[in-house]
Amino acid sequence: MLPRPRRLTNANSMVVRVIEEPDVAELGTALAPDVSVRQVENRWAEHQQGHRQTLVALLDDVPVGTVSSGGTRHKEPDSLRMFALDVEESYRRRGIGMALIVTVEEEALRLGLRHVSLEVDIENERAIRLYEGLGDMRLGEPVLNRWMQLTDDGEGREVESLSWNMAKEIR
Repeated sequence: MLPRPRRLTNANSMVVRVIEEPDVAELGTALAPDVSVRQVENRWAEHQQGHRQTLVALLDDVPVGTVSSGGTRHKEPDSLRMFALDVEESYRRRGIGMALIVTVEEEALRLGLRHVSLEVDIENERAIRLYEGLGDMRLGEPVLNRWMQLTDDGEGREVESLSWNMAKEIR
């Protein structure tokens, strides 16, 4: 069962819900240049194939952020893995990322899990502060994280970065 759309207070008319096909192109435009349209299309394909669940945050019915959950890479026991959290640059620091995170945490609780885990680049200090401020803890030493970055010109490249594995106990 997928999370029901949630209308959030104090955020104009923000809703977090499961991604739908019409959101893909709008998200690709909104998240550029940090995330390519092709990357968003790949996330949509993996969502449709059941490899991830992708949520979208809409502000006044316009997609402005996304997050995924599921998968098994770097997964901690009894946890739901959260990854690919992106918010359109002009909408950052308005609670959209936090709303997406809270929705993933609610899904973990619904599934009977006790933790949400994630990886974050060790140089992404703003995200680390956000996660730690929400109660996430760093687990062990940084790990080498590899993923494919897809560009709109048809190219793809493997990206490597040192990342913290983090987890939060939820209740």
